[in-house]
Amino acid sequence: ATIFGNTAPDIARPFRYADLGRGNGVTPLIVAATMPHAEVWAFDFNPNHIAAGRDIARRAGLTNIRFVKASFEDLARQLPDPPSSPSRDASPMFDFIVAHGVLSWISRENQHHLYTVIGQRLAPGGIAYVSYNVSTGWTGMRPIATLMRLLAEASPQRRTDLALAAVFDTLEKMKDAGAAMFEHHPTLGARLANFRANNQRYVAHELLNGNWQPMIFTDTFGAI
Repeated sequence: ATIFGNTAPDIARPFRYADLGRGNGVTPLIVAATMPHAEVWAFDFNPNHIAAGRDIARRAGLTNIRFVKASFEDLARQLPDPPSSPSRDASPMFDFIVAHGVLSWISRENQHHLYTVIGQRLAPGGIAYVSYNVSTGWTGMRPIATLMRLLAEASPQRRTDLALAAVFDTLEKMKDAGAAMFEHHPTLGARLANFRANNQRYVAHELLNGNWQPMIFTDTFGAI
């Protein structure tokens, strides 16, 4: 933002912060805990995530954070609450809007809902942070992720994270047999080994999502 001549809102003064698709809300909880003058909102469509976030906030004694169950479509259909008539249920405009680890894992339709929410709710002079997997860094993984998803779907294990052990075994056999994919992408073996050593629920979320789509900058900038 600074490079392009934009000054971020002053975080030493009261500000509003929104986190979209926040799961259990670790990041907004940290923002609320470290900046008591901030008004923090965390949105997610999963009721279990919302309940977990609210429980942590309650036990931590945080009164400046709200967890709201809402999908991006829900939020896109709701206009922000006018500052002159604050409502307990409606959400306001925000100085910061964050969507981390979301964009590359949702459908095109939900991506457009997300952009709509940012367009409607980002206050003048505010900053939006939207992260995504970049195509150039994930070229070798795209066909591998598709194969992994197909193998997981064919597995007798009902949970994808439990199916991953056999999936990685199959990929290792392909590598040892000299599959050309591993020759064209020499870092692929190390990347898969790292995924295998990682939390398998995280890996299932990261690679077995049917909507996973690495993107390039114009995919996001043009849409926003």
